[in-house]
Amino acid sequence: MLSAVLRKSIDHEKTWIALSVHPHWSTEWNDEVDLQLRSHIINNHCEFNSKIVAIGEVGLDFSKNNRVRHREIQRNAFRKQIQIALDYQLPLILHIREAEEEGLAILSECNVPAHYKIHRHCFTGSVEQARHWMELYPESVLGLTGLVTMRGARGDQARELARAIPMHRLVLETDSPHHQPPGSMGKCTRPTNVLAVAEQVSWIKSSPIALVLRVNLDNVDRIYNIYKTPI
Repeated sequence: MLSAVLRKSIDHEKTWIALSVHPHWSTEWNDEVDLQLRSHIINNHCEFNSKIVAIGEVGLDFSKNNRVRHREIQRNAFRKQIQIALDYQLPLILHIREAEEEGLAILSECNVPAHYKIHRHCFTGSVEQARHWMELYPESVLGLTGLVTMRGARGDQARELARAIPMHRLVLETDSPHHQPPGSMGKCTRPTNVLAVAEQVSWIKSSPIALVLRVNLDNVDRIYNIYKTPI
């Protein structure tokens, strides 16, 4: 049975679906969930099936923010969902926090090809980690969020990443409800806040914002195979 959120996504022209069990809920992973995910992907309702464009967010989160402390539970859910992505040739959206080396080890263990379509969601690692990742997975993209608009150490690090990562390897994100740009309204990041991220990238890379948005759409389409609306 489809949830109300999934049913609404089907009907919205510019909404697509990524399905998974996030590492923060990896204790919920079991064989029944595995079968349910696979069933959704191969669902006979072609309209729904065509909306599923990725498996994610999946990965490892060893930070203090994750209530799932048993790391083997996280590893198991990660491995199983990588296999689903590989079985159906769906891109992976990765959530990896304070687990860079182990995340890479599991991707290698699961034989994820170097040229697989991968989106490193909300990347907050170092420039060195970003470069290493891009070498290992040359067809992947790294997500940059509203952190790039903020003051302080985390904002400085995000801007350093924006300088170092080539534009054709970046995707612009909001990571709602987190990382609200300064001056944004409400308590939750909105899709339109991605324009604030684009403005910062435009300034950092001395490129017109229209070009930043165009390249972003190209990158999104390359990973997810989603139709692009011309700017």
